[in-house]
Amino acid sequence: AIQNLKRVAGIASIIIGLYALLFSWQSWHEEKSNQLQEFATIMELGSKAIDAYLTPLQNGLLTLSQQLTETGDSINLDRAFILLKRFKEARPELINVTLINPEGQILLTAKTPPSLDHPSLAQQPSFMRYREELQQGQAVSTGRPLIGVVSKILVIPVRHSIRDPQGHVTAIVSVNLSVELLQNFWKEAPITKKAALGLMRDDGFLISRYPVPDRLPPEEIYGEPR
Repeated sequence: AIQNLKRVAGIASIIIGLYALLFSWQSWHEEKSNQLQEFATIMELGSKAIDAYLTPLQNGLLTLSQQLTETGDSINLDRAFILLKRFKEARPELINVTLINPEGQILLTAKTPPSLDHPSLAQQPSFMRYREELQQGQAVSTGRPLIGVVSKILVIPVRHSIRDPQGHVTAIVSVNLSVELLQNFWKEAPITKKAALGLMRDDGFLISRYPVPDRLPPEEIYGEPR
């Protein structure tokens, strides 16, 4: 009888242990499922918010490009300076707006009038990649983050090409967003205490990320494909 009792107790212990294990696994699975659902919801809301900002901005660049060529294929730089300045004033969150020739030479910005002293972007990897995209027929591009040659801070360029009737690129309009601007879409998301959210180009380069690792330089975060 004692041996039978011990056997029953052992079997009962195994059953209880299995039940506890099954219950723990089910609870963990439900918690994980809830977290994934929360994560997916935050990603969807974030993507819609970013799209709701970038789409009107890109449409604005298209309108600006059309205004720059209203007087003919040749762009009047003095008139362009007024148009870029007006575009920047209507969007104070922009770091700057620039007009660039196809080779990468900055012709003017919304803050500085036409001048021969403006720097060139010809050797900037982000701009070189955009020129490759132009050859593939892409008109608008959100480029890799870079240190602005004028502002000297980390910016995200959004570029739109201007073409003549024959399809040749005659100029490029570029707006510079601060990296922090896109991070603001995620800062209040509770999941960022346990996970990182980011926006990535289709070539694997990050455009924005939150939170940002303190010890990593921008070149390591944004300068390598993932």
